[in-house]
Amino acid sequence: MTSWSLLMAAPLIIILLVVLGVPPIKSLTPMVILAFIYLGLGSSLIAFFAWYRALAVGGIAKVGQIQLLQPILTMLFASVMLGEPINPAIMTLGFLVAGTVFLAQKSRVTAVKSPVIAGGRPIVESSR
Repeated sequence: MTSWSLLMAAPLIIILLVVLGVPPIKSLTPMVILAFIYLGLGSSLIAFFAWYRALAVGGIAKVGQIQLLQPILTMLFASVMLGEPINPAIMTLGFLVAGTVFLAQKSRVTAVKSPVIAGGRPIVESSR
């Protein structure tokens, strides 16, 4: 779905660039171009394939909760890699979210399968 939305939005973005014009770029270096390509392809397109594969392999209910950890991990990486200051209130909230994800992962119960007869239909007790 995301791939298609990016593809369908491309003509509109090109039209907007033509109409509004591209702002002058004073420091267009090879590193800037590589960063733009990475952001356009790596994090916006290729990562979706890995994410959906992880959902398929690990299960949507279990792996989907891991995405709740994304904001706290982003803040931690920004602090370590970019020297961004850490806001204690936001980090506390992030750790509370991480704790609830941990508790949810640990409190999983397995479903009990109903007995099945030879024809493949579940045995259902009727109230006749």
